Amino acid sequence: MARLYVLGAGAGVPNLQRQTSSFLIEGRRGPVLLDAGSGLSRLSDPLFKEMVQRSRRALVLVGACSHGRLAGLPWLPFLLPGLEVTVGVPPGTLPFFEGWLEEPLLSGGRASWQQGFGSFDLVELKPGAQKVGGESVEVAVLEGHDPACVVRVRDVCYAAGCPAQAETATLAKGAALLIHDAFLDSADLEGDGSLGEAHATAAAAARLAKESGVSDLLLAHLNPEHEPGRAERLQFEASALFPRSLVATDMACVRISGSVDEDGSSAEGPEDADSSADAVDPEVASAIDPEVASATSGDVAEHDGGGDADAALP
Repeated sequence: MARLYVLGAGAGVPNLQRQTSSFLIEGRRGPVLLDAGSGLSRLSDPLFKEMVQRSRRALVLVGACSHGRLAGLPWLPFLLPGLEVTVGVPPGTLPFFEGWLEEPLLSGGRASWQQGFGSFDLVELKPGAQKVGGESVEVAVLEGHDPACVVRVRDVCYAAGCPAQAETATLAKGAALLIHDAFLDSADLEGDGSLGEAHATAAAAARLAKESGVSDLLLAHLNPEHEPGRAERLQFEASALFPRSLVATDMACVRISGSVDEDGSSAEGPEDADSSADAVDPEVASAIDPEVASATSGDVAEHDGGGDADAALP
């Protein structure tokens, strides 16, 4: 069964609770990273270092040009040394990224910087289905939030920094996991209704998850100005509409339900070690990893830097 690690669940700027947007999907072919915010720094954790060392390649999909979602890009050669790395950027943004990944930001320019990789490719994503870095990727452009896009890879649909939109519902249809913006709660909209034009509430994300028929919803791109207790409100507002909802927590691991192989096709046979149609039985899981059994009904176990903990949504 595939696993997703939350490297950074926050939006905009990091705070004491969380880094900015970055998620890692583990797999046999190497990691897929969704966004490249400051959460990428967590790849220096021993768990992820080991994962990188046994990988040959990595794919990084960036959904927008906001600083909170690309701050970690310059660190990639140090975090993914020797790997064949492909970075996919939103439609229409390739010139921006080609200019940005040069001096003075990168000492010696991009030619010197990319020597740390086995190979490096910077590609512009296109609307629709495509192959990027050896992975099957689907992309939908968000109207009114240009340049930004929603991506679907390895049966995970990722939509951050945006309101709940029809394009996301269409792309996410039947996905195992939807990671969606939940920058706002109901109290935010009561204070300023126009905020809903740029970001989603947890309730709106939950309605979209229900409409698109996804298995699980992970609420992310969280407001750095919210006090810690506001996460409980997000959880309550989303769960009331879509019970299999969870607020993302940095360094948490979520099992991805479903039976979809890494190339996006249905997996068949016991050789597919990274996918499973059902969650692990809690009694069996507890015998394998006590931390799984200790995960409460949100069913995510946090990684403390010393081991591998994971859990599934109920």
